[in-house]
Amino acid sequence: MSNKSTSRLTVASGSTRQEQSSSSWPSAAVSTNSSSRVQGSTASKEFVTIYPGMSELDLGHNPLGIVGAKAVADLLNSAQHPGQFLVSLNLSKCNIPEAGGLAIAASLQAGNLKLRRLSLSNNALGNKSAIAFGELLESSHTLKELDLSWNQIKAEGARGLACGLAANATLSQLILCWNGLETSGGAALGDMLALNMGLKLLDLSHCRLGPEACLMLGEGIKSNVVLEVLLLAGNDIGEDGARHLMTALAANRNLKYMGLNGSNMTAAVHDSGGSPADFNPASPDGNYTLELSIAAERAVAVQLAELDRSSTTDLMKSITLDGKVNTSAKKANWPAQLPSRGRLTCTFISIGLKRPMGVMDNAKLGTLQKQLQAKRMNDREKLELVAMFAPFALFTCEQIASIVAALSIGPERVAAAALLFTRAADSASDLAALTSALSSHDLLGWRGVLGWYEGYRWNQPTGHYELNLALPVHSAIAARLKDDAQGSPEGPCWLNLMHDLASTCRKQPQGNGPPGDWRSLIPNTGTISLDYVSTFPPGATAATTAWGITAASSTTPASLGCSGKKGAAVAADGAVAAAANEATAAAITDEQLSVLIKDQIIGPLAAETAGSTPAATAAISDPAAADKALLVLRQAAATGILLQSAQVCALVKCFVLSPHRVEVAVVCWPVTLDRADNYWTVLYALQGMEQSNLLQRLGPWRLYNPQHASCHWVLDLSNPGHEEVAKKLVAQAVAGGELPNFWNIRVRGVKKQVNENQNMWGMLTAVSFTPFLEFDFLGADAWGAVGKTDKKVAALQPGDKLEMRAKQAARLDAIRAKQLYPYSPDGSSYKRQPWANYHTLMSPQLGKSPWLAAWDRLMRVLLRLDIQAEGRSRGSSALRDVFEEAAASRQMAAARTTTGHRRPDAYAGTAAAAAEDSADEDSAAEDGFQSEGGIQEDEATDEENLCMTAPEFEELLRAWGYNKLEIQHYLQLMERTLTAACEAAAAATSMAEPGSAAPSRGTWASSAAGKSCSRAAAAKPIGSDADSSDAVASSMDKNSSKGAEDVSSSMAGSGRAPSMTGAAAGAATVTAGSSKKGAHAAAAAAAGAGCRQEATTTATPGSNQQVSALAANLQTSFDRGITFDEFVNIIMAEPPKSLRFKDVVNSMTALLGSLGTAGKAGGSLSRVSKGKPQQAADAAAARVSDAGGHKQSINGAA
Repeated sequence: MSNKSTSRLTVASGSTRQEQSSSSWPSAAVSTNSSSRVQGSTASKEFVTIYPGMSELDLGHNPLGIVGAKAVADLLNSAQHPGQFLVSLNLSKCNIPEAGGLAIAASLQAGNLKLRRLSLSNNALGNKSAIAFGELLESSHTLKELDLSWNQIKAEGARGLACGLAANATLSQLILCWNGLETSGGAALGDMLALNMGLKLLDLSHCRLGPEACLMLGEGIKSNVVLEVLLLAGNDIGEDGARHLMTALAANRNLKYMGLNGSNMTAAVHDSGGSPADFNPASPDGNYTLELSIAAERAVAVQLAELDRSSTTDLMKSITLDGKVNTSAKKANWPAQLPSRGRLTCTFISIGLKRPMGVMDNAKLGTLQKQLQAKRMNDREKLELVAMFAPFALFTCEQIASIVAALSIGPERVAAAALLFTRAADSASDLAALTSALSSHDLLGWRGVLGWYEGYRWNQPTGHYELNLALPVHSAIAARLKDDAQGSPEGPCWLNLMHDLASTCRKQPQGNGPPGDWRSLIPNTGTISLDYVSTFPPGATAATTAWGITAASSTTPASLGCSGKKGAAVAADGAVAAAANEATAAAITDEQLSVLIKDQIIGPLAAETAGSTPAATAAISDPAAADKALLVLRQAAATGILLQSAQVCALVKCFVLSPHRVEVAVVCWPVTLDRADNYWTVLYALQGMEQSNLLQRLGPWRLYNPQHASCHWVLDLSNPGHEEVAKKLVAQAVAGGELPNFWNIRVRGVKKQVNENQNMWGMLTAVSFTPFLEFDFLGADAWGAVGKTDKKVAALQPGDKLEMRAKQAARLDAIRAKQLYPYSPDGSSYKRQPWANYHTLMSPQLGKSPWLAAWDRLMRVLLRLDIQAEGRSRGSSALRDVFEEAAASRQMAAARTTTGHRRPDAYAGTAAAAAEDSADEDSAAEDGFQSEGGIQEDEATDEENLCMTAPEFEELLRAWGYNKLEIQHYLQLMERTLTAACEAAAAATSMAEPGSAAPSRGTWASSAAGKSCSRAAAAKPIGSDADSSDAVASSMDKNSSKGAEDVSSSMAGSGRAPSMTGAAAGAATVTAGSSKKGAHAAAAAAAGAGCRQEATTTATPGSNQQVSALAANLQTSFDRGITFDEFVNIIMAEPPKSLRFKDVVNSMTALLGSLGTAGKAGGSLSRVSKGKPQQAADAAAARVSDAGGHKQSINGAA
């Protein structure tokens, strides 16, 4: 008998051995290199005669065929050869057909009790052979290892094997890889695992198993107590299959290794028509129709019954079995007595049943580490294993470091660290344990993969998210947010969800988590945008997180490693612990907040720039520096500090740019103790679009306060929460008050007049039942924004009240217009900020910081509606429309015929000046302007030559609701601008003369043009290359600091001027009124709309008392007004509110004390006693200081 392999030769009597290294069988084997071929019974007799003591035989890679297989079968037949001697037999790749396999199985079943290992791999065995071996195993044969890999066994054969193995306790190793078992075959083997008590290794690699097969295998693993190794490599199990296996592992304590390399675990593999594989026990809610005769569907029914039994209430409802009603699964003793046949229908409702996730226990961590340390796995396979385990557990940072250490330095290690960071349970307190395990190069890569989310801490995940689900890390972040929602108290936490695909866009306005069909599997394509808001009460995540982990104490992996019953008990007590913690919690003191601002936010930024206080002020105004400060604040909030609303206002004032101010309010929401009563003060510290953005991100229902509802509202009535708030505001407006409450109403961008009566809701929803509303609501507390006390308001006449309220509404509309202006590409020379312009607005959201992306989402909608409603072209804007309307006067003629020069002071008011004015008017009439300032129909106006005079500018500002100090400020800026233009024109004229050189400063000042401009020779034009803030600050130096603080704003008591732009619409655009308030509203509209027209036509120096002396002087001193570019640069240059740390310290007591009378616990924190709550606050502040060591990594991310 020939054998193509060289093996070691074993002699029974202790003779010598020839070792062979290529044998796959660990014990001795025998072969012969003889060229003769011996067959049949002769071969059997010769083997017995030649090798009477032989125990192992390797005939692999010999073409035995059917004849040789029958010869071996005869050799194994105990009836023919009672003295059996073979313990191990290798017949791999011997061309043995189905008949040969049947013969071998029959011989073994005839009474062979000696053979222990049999390999028949790489032959042509089929289902019949597999069934025969199943019958052999059912008879409790002594065979321990069976290899049937690389054959032609299908699902039927797998079922035959499974039937035999269910009653077998001796076979310990079964290899079935590279057989087409498919889902039904794998399901049968899964049923077998639930009953088998002998198998320790099962290899089902490359068997075409799908998620449904994994469902059944998982069910078997749950109750199996002997299996140690399960190999499933090369099967398309997808995320569903991985989820079922991981769920099973949570209940199995014996499995040591599971091979899943190359299993396509991150692919969304689904069977069509709603496969049982889609079932997710973590999100089981839904309607079910299950055929109990189908193993996979019965497995789903068993899991539903187990979940129902684990609850004190009935979660399975409307149960029917073959049409018969079953009132309760518990009473029917399911799943113990669940029938094996019949059609089951039920509805499963588990809302309110929370299943928080626990940290991976040390036993499972050790198993995972052993698999990662196996030399046969490369880094790519290790990363796939990490990606499979990660979604089903949380990890401490020390655990993550130990896992990452098993991977080589490189991209796989970076990717594993990033994935596991999204599952970190203690990143707020122990992130250094993770980062210390990475090299400097890997740390840079880790930050690059995470991007902005490296600064997020998952015990405080409240914020905005822009995620590309095709990226593994972003998909992992979405999964973490899904798990967080599952373990959090009931309430909308996923807000403004938008799933954007190439051709479709799916929206979910609000939900207690992701959409129902996402709870089992989040899509792996497209991008999503959402706002996540934690539903835990303030203080809950300071001492007890969503995962039952004490963040305030120094924890170790052992103390954090709670899962199973212990973890569930800790998590179940989370709400109770949170309530107790809230009752005893205390916010940090004023001094501690000052330290936070100085050492954690402003201080480091000042050191990075120049190390001085002014540099700190500039840094906090810079977008990049403000981004870093926000990440520091986010980390501090996650460390366990608690705040009061007044303190949040102080933090908001530390930032200048609107997106950052809103982000501060969002980040501080979960840690503000008095947010239910006083967070309206934070809302009022913002203005205009800032308020709308905060309402959108947190949900307007969370911030609605009937007594303090005066702000800028943007409500999408397709969102049920927005609709509820809109109805409350309408009811509040209709119910009372002598003044209108709704102002500046826009329905899908179109301005609309709505009477505040019983038909108001119907008028708002006349065109659509779910319109997009934007309006300013001015309630009874709105007088405080303009410095009017209740006593002063009561002394006013009704007409005065209405006029004042109309101007206040006009001011709010102007603020909105100015905030929108940078995004209007109208071609003006106004220098837009890099983060606030049309190009940035329309750029991809994924490339922006999350807070800027959230801001731009709202700006995009409002700008689009404005353009659609007004029918504007790309080169127009609302501010340009207002300017053109206000500048349509006789002075426009002068702008078309002169380059602009300043008349000497002595010349103004003389007869010559009057004659020049008359000549200018005649020239203007000839150029096509009517005497009253209109434009003739036969000739269009040249927009570039439109100018606005000082009286017109003053009247516009007055109609916009600006006070005297602010109007004076703007007129001073106008004077500086015109003076600078005169100087530039004079210099250009001097340079243009032949042979003349540029005049020196002294020569030019002595000239006629120089004398006429000598009062402002050093002024710089607003909007030039020089920073316009210098001119603003210079002009404000002339005003008292008290006056500057009196500048009113929308609803912001701070009076912070907007850093944005937009168009203004004067009082004529204000629309309000009701049946009982109609007359007042009409009077207000007439007063607002008519006052400017009257001033425009009659406002000449000395003829109208509304024109100030400064405006009249500007009118007579310059022969032209300001152009649109000059107008924009002036109106956008609001007085800066520079913030220095000493100003914060000096004003802290006054700021916090303003709310102290509302309740001592919610007022100045200096009143808090030094009891246990204060000790807790001190500990929280100490943790903030300890967390300062992580600032470097946060700054590096930015």
